[in-house]
Amino acid sequence: MKKRIFRSMLPAMGAAVAVCAAAAALLTALHVSFWIAFPAAALFGFAAAAALALRAAEQSAQEIAREREHLTRERDRLANTLDCLAEGILMLDAAAQVRYTNTAACTALYSDRQALLGKTLSHAPSAAVLRANVAAALERGEPSSLDLPLPDGRTARASVFPLAVGDAARGALIVILDVTAERESAEVRRQFFASAEEILRTPAQNIKGFAELLASDMPLGGNKQQEISKRMLREAANLNQLIGKLIVLSRMENGDLSFSRVPLDLADVVGSCCDNAANRAQQLGISLHRALVSCPLFASLWEMSELASSLLDNALRYNRAGGSVAVSLAMESGAPCLRITNTGEPIPPEQARRIFERFYRLGRGKSPGSAGLGLAIVKHIAGNYGALVTVTPQPDGNTFTVRFPRPGAEAAER
Repeated sequence: MKKRIFRSMLPAMGAAVAVCAAAAALLTALHVSFWIAFPAAALFGFAAAAALALRAAEQSAQEIAREREHLTRERDRLANTLDCLAEGILMLDAAAQVRYTNTAACTALYSDRQALLGKTLSHAPSAAVLRANVAAALERGEPSSLDLPLPDGRTARASVFPLAVGDAARGALIVILDVTAERESAEVRRQFFASAEEILRTPAQNIKGFAELLASDMPLGGNKQQEISKRMLREAANLNQLIGKLIVLSRMENGDLSFSRVPLDLADVVGSCCDNAANRAQQLGISLHRALVSCPLFASLWEMSELASSLLDNALRYNRAGGSVAVSLAMESGAPCLRITNTGEPIPPEQARRIFERFYRLGRGKSPGSAGLGLAIVKHIAGNYGALVTVTPQPDGNTFTVRFPRPGAEAAER
């Protein structure tokens, strides 16, 4: 900056010398005494130099103001850009004091910008675990990263990088990234493979055991061979059904499975599912009652059949001997509402929140054919139509309710 001002004043200094020389020459030509001509010429030169210097200084000040305004705009633009990032960013100086923070960092540390700027991380209790890493970055120039537990139970990954000038660390950059969803997704995948292995292994081992028995030299009297063959067929059908449900649920979750929707009467679909379940209910000694009112709906026949049959299968499976299942369908507030109530043990509240998770099974329902996938499929199908599916414990059983939105309400929300 000083060099720029000096260069801008060089023309003024040159002009002042020229004016001084011209004035001295003029006064000498007029035969003015040297002792008068020299001070007068110097005075004229100084006046000219001062005027030109003032003008040059004014121009330099204007240029500096323009550059300062430009830098301010660039700083604000950069700050706005960093505020849009999902990652939290903190810049610290050599004294470990915060010189910059964006909105994401303030949110992650449950603090505000003014409470962080100009202070060390000791003023943010949730960032206390970072202090050792910051010290390592400032003193030894070592980058590091660690998990940062957040006050609301989420988990963030904090990376600390030294900001060095030459060989000396002059500050540190902290990047905070919320990895809660990533960790939860990894845990869901782990549970998925563990549960899938457990569920699929049982029928596969049964089939293997029956096949080994048939292939052995052990004599099978009576109808043993036929009974074993039938059991193998049942286990194979069960395995095929489990694999099919896994594929359907996976494709639903990935959003690559869609069905054509047509105008239909939901009462006809639910009635057909009740007819299919009637034989099984009779075998289990469970009475099946229905009260169905015509409910027009623009939907997929397969999805509505799967939804109703999965709820009926669940109602029969989680029932008691000699119990009952009541199916009702009616228009409520201008929209279809399906309720299926069964007798049996009420679902505890802590389990009621999880029964729509895939592979989650109640202890009393861990029997062959129970994979914990039916209600997860119900939830996805209901979600595709903007419907709400809930379970309500009753004194002697449970009621599953599926409330569809009013016709046109789902499209209006979108």
